[in-house]
This record gives sequence, structure tokens and C-alpha cells, in this order.
Amino acid sequence: SCMQMIAKGTALYNKDAAHGTSDKRLKDVKVTVGQHVAEAGLWLQDWTHLGTLTVNGFQEGCCEVLSLDSLSFGTLLRKGPCELWQAASSYARAYARRASDSLSDLDMDTEALMKITDEAFSDALRYLAKEAERDA
Repeated sequence: SCMQMIAKGTALYNKDAAHGTSDKRLKDVKVTVGQHVAEAGLWLQDWTHLGTLTVNGFQEGCCEVLSLDSLSFGTLLRKGPCELWQAASSYARAYARRASDSLSDLDMDTEALMKITDEAFSDALRYLAKEAERDA
């Protein structure tokens, strides 16, 4: 599984009918530069995408989508400092707790995501900054 991020242009996300589309907020949702889709693919084992991300380059110009594969992402985390791995594990647990309430490829609650990001990574980032100062 993988997460996609819009690097240029726009795309449309639609939740598949098989996964319930009664929520009108998940039909024809415009995804723009810097937004991502299917973050759950990075943090939840055996994640299945619940919708479709489409681009229409003829109407709105070129669209570039970056994909981050979950296996490659995990390999990179494991090669980094153990503090980063621990912070990512903490974030994954918090993300999984949130995801159990509402499953979607498109998480529109950026405030909640920022909160769990701050809680999971703040200590690791402070530690790594101190290590970088010491090594400089």
C-alpha cells in the first residue's frame, strides 16, 4: 500500500460505493498541492484503499502525484536513529486509534493529525536537534 501526495495540480478523490458513499464530503473532493491521500497505507497493516484518486490533466493542467510505498517507508525509518523509529511507532499507534473511528483514504481533520504528530515527534526532534548541535 502507499500514500499519495499532490506535488503539482489537482486531483479528485471519490470514496468507492462498496465502502459507503452516503457521506457527501467524500464525493468529488478536490485534492490540491501539499495534500495527501491514503496516509493509512503507511501506518496500518493490510490497508485497502477505500476510494479512487483521479486527475484530469486536460481541464486543469498537469498534475504530479508522488507515491510513498509503505515497505520502503518502513525500511527508511528503521535505518534512521532509533528515536525516530520510536516516534514513528508512537504516531502509528495514535493514528490507528483515530482510524478505528472512521476509515477513509482522505483524512480531513488536519488539526487532529497535527496534534498526534506533535505528541509523537516533539521529543524525538528535540533529541535529534541536540545531537546535531553536539556533532557540529
